[in-house]
Amino acid sequence: MRPGDLQVAVRERGISRVRRGLSEGGERLRTNGWSILQTAVAASVAYFLSAAALGHEAPFFASIAAVVSLGVTLGERGRRAVQIVFGVAVGLMVADLLVLVIGTGTVQIGAVVLLAMGAAIFVLI
Repeated sequence: MRPGDLQVAVRERGISRVRRGLSEGGERLRTNGWSILQTAVAASVAYFLSAAALGHEAPFFASIAAVVSLGVTLGERGRRAVQIVFGVAVGLMVADLLVLVIGTGTVQIGAVVLLAMGAAIFVLI
């Protein structure tokens, strides 16, 4: 085998892995999309009710409680623990970036939850 052949084989294997990863991520999003949407709506409603009914100025904990309570259930306990840690990390990163761009509010918190959960499910191992 020539060195060039090895490079081509390695490149093709890498491309195949990326395609498979994208396909699997898309399938996880299709499978879990409805649950993610429900959780995002619940987070928005919790945020709205906490702000409107209770007068909290920044009721993020209400949204977090809704996400934790209704979060997508995937896999076993050990795997779920890793998913939660990863999801929280991704969620905080996405939330920080989005808050800088779109601000805070009822619709914004729903968008943050929707995008963060979608990203976490998409890249899930």
